[in-house]
Amino acid sequence: MAAINTLEKIRWERKRVQKELKRLEQSIAEDFNELTAPPPASNNKLESMVNFASRAWSIFDGAMMGYKLFHRFGKATRFLSRGNRK
Repeated sequence: MAAINTLEKIRWERKRVQKELKRLEQSIAEDFNELTAPPPASNNKLESMVNFASRAWSIFDGAMMGYKLFHRFGKATRFLSRGNRK
């Protein structure tokens, strides 16, 4: 009888975890859609310019971060590769 009770508990826990996973998947999908959605169209010229400047700054910031990371990891790979050269 204990095995049946344990199997029922396992089945119940499995269903509970599946429901939780579905809820989390839906939440992640909503967050992803919100983050990747294009900015809303604006009729105001000033707001359009601010949106354009914000996007340009984000692109520049990403490029600078990539440049810095490339150089930081480039130094690490050069350090490791020096041991192979003589």
